[in-house]
Amino acid sequence: MTTLGSPLCSSVCHWGMLLLGAWLASCGQEPPRYPTIRRPPATSAVRSGPLYADLVPIHGDSLLAVLQLQGGIALTTDAGRHWIQRPHQDIIPRLKYFRWGLPFAPILNTVTMDHHKVLWGLTWAEPPHSQPYSRLSYSTDFGETWSESQSLPTDTFLLYRFYSRPGQPIQALTNRHGKLYQMQDRLGKRWTYIRTIAELNAVQDTVAGVSYFADAQFKFLDTGQLFFRTKKGWKPVAQVDSINEVSDVCLCQGSIFLAGRNRNSGDANQMLVQVRNGRIRDSIQTKEDYLQLRCDTKDRLWVFSRFGVWQKSGHTLSKR
Repeated sequence: MTTLGSPLCSSVCHWGMLLLGAWLASCGQEPPRYPTIRRPPATSAVRSGPLYADLVPIHGDSLLAVLQLQGGIALTTDAGRHWIQRPHQDIIPRLKYFRWGLPFAPILNTVTMDHHKVLWGLTWAEPPHSQPYSRLSYSTDFGETWSESQSLPTDTFLLYRFYSRPGQPIQALTNRHGKLYQMQDRLGKRWTYIRTIAELNAVQDTVAGVSYFADAQFKFLDTGQLFFRTKKGWKPVAQVDSINEVSDVCLCQGSIFLAGRNRNSGDANQMLVQVRNGRIRDSIQTKEDYLQLRCDTKDRLWVFSRFGVWQKSGHTLSKR
């Protein structure tokens, strides 16, 4: 196995950075300067066991992983074969509380990239773990350095989730009421209300047995029915009897993928189910829980949990 810092890894990462820089330059922006990759201490290697908070496909073979305990991001430019870890400066006070039985320092919850090729990081928390807060930070050199944008008025404007996809103007949801806002400047200080997405109103969610995914593009009933949103309303697309609790849904490779489990079976492990043309085409058993799904710009499916990142290849999940 090639390790981070080996001659092969350094060569691959070097050429990957050059390709990423060429892509950024083609968009009319000076590409960021990347440091020389040297062999890091064993504890800083991404494969040493980080906890993943998010996975963000950027462009082509470039992806960002948000690291939960270490803070910061891990960057790959060769589809997960090699990773470079970039710590996030502790620009906000660390709040000490526990999640999943482990100490948790909320430096970044999620990351995205805007149409100016600037990375934006969002950090938020709410009771009972801490006092409510929401802060934005940004990086113009792909995570090498970060600057704090501002602290937001949490009583009326607690950003908790990016809605826009990488490469688009920044849109975010606020206060768990399903209200969508768009950033109007390049510093995150001016926002304009766009609309309210009723299905994403987690505060007033009183409908039992119904879950929404992919920004309310899909609806799943715990009876196994999956629906897709159209302009005319919800269209049933499949009946999935093998699972009744879903953690994520993703449209990729011309198929709909669901990650979930059957909570009545007593098995905490999850399944990855592929649906195409209303029929189940494939099903993969995993030993992971709470899987999240992402589709990159090359139409490849990525799967991640707290403890790992995988790419779907045929009937298997390849660890990255």
